Amino acid sequence: MIKVGEIDVGIMGLNRVFQEIATLGITDETRLKDELVASVRKAGNYIAKSKEQDYREALLREYKSFLQWKGEEEQRFPGAYREA
Repeated sequence: MIKVGEIDVGIMGLNRVFQEIATLGITDETRLKDELVASVRKAGNYIAKSKEQDYREALLREYKSFLQWKGEEEQRFPGAYREA
């Protein structure tokens, strides 16, 4: 569950979306938000146009948390998260 605006929302496939986007190396936040929203929609989640900006901000916030967690895990378990 992530907080979108004032509502907790479940998003199908979010971890996979984050993993795939992390491999793209996108650094521009606007492009990153675009990719996050597009990928979440592609994973089968509905995002109303009226709430898209809230989702963009929430997804970026959660993606940054994911990257921080991933970095901490890689420090604790070197090599465990390498792509095969």
